[in-house]
Amino acid sequence: MKTFCIQTLFAFLKTIILLKTLKKSYFIILIRYNRCTNILWLKSFLKGVLYGTR
Repeated sequence: MKTFCIQTLFAFLKTIILLKTLKKSYFIILIRYNRCTNILWLKSFLKGVLYGTR
């Protein structure tokens, strides 16, 4: 049972890391192609994060 839990957790972590790298690359693409809209998006995203953590 213990090994199963560890394996599941490891798979979950791998998925999170993959998602993070995908988001990063998508973010870089956004920055490269349209800076103005990206800045506006970033501002709203940061606002959402700040209000979400409160």
